Amino acid sequence: MSTASLDRSTPRSADAVNAPFPHVPQDDHIFLLGRPPIAEFLGFMRSAGIDGSNSADTATLTGEWRSARAHFENLEITEAGYADGPKTKPLPPELDPLAQRVLEDEAIQSSLGLVPTEFAMVELDRVVISQKYINLAHVDKLRRSLPAQPDVRTIGEFTLALSSIDTPIQIVQGSQTIFSFASPSRELRFLDSYLLEPSKLSIRKPNGYPVAFVCLGVGFGCDLLMVMEINGRLILQNGSHRAYCLRQLGVSHAPCVVQKVSNREEYELVANLEVKQYADRYLKSPRPPVLKDYFDPMLIKIVPMRRRQRMVRLQIGVEISDVPPSA
Repeated sequence: MSTASLDRSTPRSADAVNAPFPHVPQDDHIFLLGRPPIAEFLGFMRSAGIDGSNSADTATLTGEWRSARAHFENLEITEAGYADGPKTKPLPPELDPLAQRVLEDEAIQSSLGLVPTEFAMVELDRVVISQKYINLAHVDKLRRSLPAQPDVRTIGEFTLALSSIDTPIQIVQGSQTIFSFASPSRELRFLDSYLLEPSKLSIRKPNGYPVAFVCLGVGFGCDLLMVMEINGRLILQNGSHRAYCLRQLGVSHAPCVVQKVSNREEYELVANLEVKQYADRYLKSPRPPVLKDYFDPMLIKIVPMRRRQRMVRLQIGVEISDVPPSA
């Protein structure tokens, strides 16, 4: 197992030590320097600061980015091919029931059925990452749920979790057609729309005799540690904080869902938005960003950010008109 870790006692940047407005709830985040373009980094710093102070010294920030960029360019030479051909291990037999539980869960069958899927022990350090920052407060919460030296069964329960259903959520109905949902979890999302027959629902009957109900689903995505296998690389699709947490504990391999993508059409269907937009960065670079970069002091910056909630707002539009009958 790897023993490298970034402890919360690691000296932080001046921004983190002298964070503005201490009465405002804040969480420290690790931002990955060097790989994202400098304009993207500066934009992040402007939006991250509570009063804009994170971007006050632009010269210092650009200097930090240049140093990290130079280090990353060196890694592209000295570690060229590092992300290529990572070896996976079979899932230990004691984790087979967990894998079967995932396969049988109706909530994720549709997404896992898009491409061939298998379960494997994946080497965390060599997994390609697209998420540029990690919320250390969330990592701390996850870490408190684990023992200092988790066994393989505990790790399996941690990486093959099915939902965040215990995460707090606030629901507000603003009017008859506007609904707002808020949660500290970034997994909160609009799930799907469903057309149901009245017989499928046991609810109070509205004024009239319904012939159909339109249901809009809001909830949480799965907590599975999931990677996409393509062109000999494993790209992290879901579970960045869990992967970071395990790596921080010294865990080198973790049970993971592996989506095996064999062509461009499947890639467009499965890949997350960041990976689709910047495909060359993750698929063609000789040394793309990988999970172990979060633990390289030359590639990271600790940034205090105002604590935020994920908000999902649904507004229903109703239009009634008289039109000619269809042929």
